[in-house]
Amino acid sequence: MCEDAAIVTRIGTIFLGGPPLVKAATGEDISAEDLGGATVHCSVSGVTDYFAGTEEDGFEIVRDIVATLNVEPLSPALLHSEEPVMQSDVLDALSGIDFIDRSRLYAVIGRIVDGGRFREFKQQYGENLTTGYAFIEGRCVGVVGNAGPLTYQDALKGSHFTQICQQRQLPLIFLQNSGPLEKHETFTRSLCIDELHQAMKGRAAMMGAVSCVTVPKITFNIGNCHGDDNYTMVCLITAMEMITI
Repeated sequence: MCEDAAIVTRIGTIFLGGPPLVKAATGEDISAEDLGGATVHCSVSGVTDYFAGTEEDGFEIVRDIVATLNVEPLSPALLHSEEPVMQSDVLDALSGIDFIDRSRLYAVIGRIVDGGRFREFKQQYGENLTTGYAFIEGRCVGVVGNAGPLTYQDALKGSHFTQICQQRQLPLIFLQNSGPLEKHETFTRSLCIDELHQAMKGRAAMMGAVSCVTVPKITFNIGNCHGDDNYTMVCLITAMEMITI
């Protein structure tokens, strides 16, 4: 029903039938929070995009969302570029690391975006893909970075996010980082056939979404990328658009 959905924990709930209906149908006692609260919909179902601890956090999320709509008139504060708050020369140290995990991926993002500010989209949904909004030299962009092979949830999140960026005409910055080949193969072997099929289905959806968006797409290779992850995270770009660091 909307492009962005935020939910406040212990206040907001979403469900078709509440706890009384569950009790009548199954005899199970369950709280509204456990049935359809913020944790469920931000980390399991993916129905909501932003988890707010308090109502004040919710208002702050809404302000950040409005700042990413890319509509006129923009606030004058958003038209001025800022230097990243973290030292960019530290990025050289990443060249010797076999795998850049999610925490290190945040460190990379903080060193390339204005003021180190990054509003993450669906932070709790999808364990290996990080998506969100930031400003680079005063221009709002969408950032998509993976820290490992893409799961089904990761790919759905990536597909959703790239389509939102298309609607708002936001350039996309891909940070390609699947990790060592051994890690990728271990992940694939750990999945059962149904899980593997689901992962492939999700990656195909994301590949289709990335292929169809017309906004500028720039890929930075900050780690190894193998198999179909390579095509999902860098779909239909030219060699001139890929940058390796």
